[in-house]
Amino acid sequence: MVSVLIVVIAIISLVIWKGDFTGTRFSFMGDSEVAGMSEPVKEAVSNSKSDLSKMVGVSTGTIKLVSTAEKTWSTDCLDVAIQGEICSPKEIPGLEVVLSVYGKNYTYHTNADGKTVRFFE
Repeated sequence: MVSVLIVVIAIISLVIWKGDFTGTRFSFMGDSEVAGMSEPVKEAVSNSKSDLSKMVGVSTGTIKLVSTAEKTWSTDCLDVAIQGEICSPKEIPGLEVVLSVYGKNYTYHTNADGKTVRFFE
């Protein structure tokens, strides 16, 4: 009976909690940081955090959301050209996502559905 209870607790923990198991901080899926946000905004924040996590070498749980703002980018590159890339003038609705790691802010430009993210230096 005790072993069944342990298995049930373990399964519930995996369903309820999210986190990067290489890090030290886990956050509850109902985290107030994303509460009340639309799915595209949640997607933009999640994808931006994932990219920043890889870029600076920290767990996503270490990264804090500072702000999100609706923007209209003036190029199909989300106003962030990668070296050698040719960007065309085109209005693209999206978001500006500002994240923080240990007090340093990082800005991302995303498209409207949050699936495409670009780090803005």
